[in-house]
Amino acid sequence: MTGKRLGRREFLRLMAGAAAGGALAACTPQVVKETVIVEKPVKETVVVEKPVEKVVKETVVVEATRAPSKEKVTLTWAWWGSIAHVKGAMAKVRPFLERYPHAEVAPMYMASDEYDTKIMTMFAGGSAPDVIMVKAQFAPDWYHRGLAVQLDPLLEADPNADRTDWLESLLPYATVDGKLYGLPYSAGPMIWQYNTELAAASGVPTPLEYYERGEWTYDTVIDWSIANTRAEDNIYAWDAWYNEDLWMPLAWSNGGEFFNDDETECLVDSGPWVDAIQYVVDLRYKYEVLPPPGGSKEMGLNFRAGNIAAMGSYPQQPYWRAISMGGYQAVQPCYVAAGSLGPKCLFKSDSHCTSTQTQDVELSYELTKALCGPEGERINQEVMGYIFPATRQNFEDPEYKAMAFWDQDIQFISNEEHGHLVPITRKIPWAEMKAIWRQYTDEAWVQKISPAECCASIAADINTLLKESA
Repeated sequence: MTGKRLGRREFLRLMAGAAAGGALAACTPQVVKETVIVEKPVKETVVVEKPVEKVVKETVVVEATRAPSKEKVTLTWAWWGSIAHVKGAMAKVRPFLERYPHAEVAPMYMASDEYDTKIMTMFAGGSAPDVIMVKAQFAPDWYHRGLAVQLDPLLEADPNADRTDWLESLLPYATVDGKLYGLPYSAGPMIWQYNTELAAASGVPTPLEYYERGEWTYDTVIDWSIANTRAEDNIYAWDAWYNEDLWMPLAWSNGGEFFNDDETECLVDSGPWVDAIQYVVDLRYKYEVLPPPGGSKEMGLNFRAGNIAAMGSYPQQPYWRAISMGGYQAVQPCYVAAGSLGPKCLFKSDSHCTSTQTQDVELSYELTKALCGPEGERINQEVMGYIFPATRQNFEDPEYKAMAFWDQDIQFISNEEHGHLVPITRKIPWAEMKAIWRQYTDEAWVQKISPAECCASIAADINTLLKESA
C-alpha cells in the first residue's frame, strides 16, 4: 500500500477523533482474501476516431473486448463486523470482480468498538485501506481531515453514475463544505418494534393500533408501558430509553434542537431536552416500566428472551430478531410516538469512501460505487435481510419494497416524514461529544443529578469545546 506517512503531530490529531481504547500495538485487523476468477470477456464502450458503424459527431461507438490485465491489483476493504459476516459481505463484491477480473478484494473486518481507533492508526502509519466503511457519526470529522478522496470529479466524469443516484437526505452525512467524500450506505430510521405475544396479552391496543387511530403519543406510551410491565416476572415494557436513540427523538418531537443553525452553540439546556430526560427518569422511578440502569447490558438478548416488550430498532433488526424468536409473526415494527410536532425519529446513514492512501483511485472508486449502488443493496437484501435503500432507484422501486417480509411503509414514511439527522458536527469529534452526554445522563438515570442539571452540564461542556474549535 502506498501513501504519505503522517508525522507525530498529525497522528495525534487523527487519534483525537477516534474512540478511545485499546493498545495501538494490538491494532492489526484480520484480513480475509477471496479471489473470483471470471473467464468470460468484459464488455466496455470504446470511442474510435473514424466511422465504423454509427457515426456520432465524427466518432463512432463500438463494442470492444477488454483483455484482463496481467497485473493483479489487491484492494483492501475495511468494515466493522465479525468473521461470520465475511461470506455475506463478499457476495456484494462478486459483481465488481466480474467486471474487473484483474482485481482482488481483501476484506478487513474489525470489532465495532475498536474500528475507529484502528483505522486512524493505519492512516497514521501510511497503510490505510483502499476503501473504508465510515460510521455516520464519524463521517464529518474524518472527511474534514482529508482522509477520503473527493468524489465529485469522479462522478462528473462517470457516464454511469451521478450524485443524484443517492437520496438527497443522506448526502449531508458524506458532505463537507459542499463537497462529496463518500457514498451513502446502510441507511435507516430508528423505528420501534414490539413483541407481539406480550402485547396481545396486555389487554390494551398495540402500538400499531394506537398509531392507526392517531393516538400513538408519548402520553399513550406511558399507559401502554404500564400495561406491558410485570416486574414480578422480570418483564418490563422497555429497556432502551437510556440510549440517546430514544430520548433525543422525544426532545426533537417537542421542538428541541441540539445545535443552532451555524453549529456555534449547543442548545441542550432548553426546555424540550430537560423534559425528555425527566420523561425517562419518570419511566423508571415513577411508573417503574424500565429495569434499573445498568441492570441489562444486552437489550437485544432480553427482547428475544421475552423479558422486554418493546425497543428501538433500525430496519434490518426486526428481521434478525424475529428469525431467532420463531418467525416473522413474533415481532412487529411500529412508528415512534408523536410529540407536539408529530413523530420524530433518528435517521442516519453510514457511507463508504475511497481512501486518500489508496493505490488505485479509479478502481477503488468503482468498488466504493459497487458496494453502495442499487446492485449492492439488492445483494444485501438477499444475504442479510431487509436493508433500507440509500439509492433512489431502490427507494422508488415497488419490487424492492416487496422483497421485504413486512409492509415497509413504516420505514419509508419514517424516513420521508419523520426523519431527523443525528447530532454530529465536524467541529467536535463524535466520541468526545457522546462521552459528555453519556456522563451526565448516566448520573441523571440514577438520580444523582436532576434533569435540568444534566442538560445544563451537557450544554456547558459542549459549548466549551465549540469555543475551543473556533
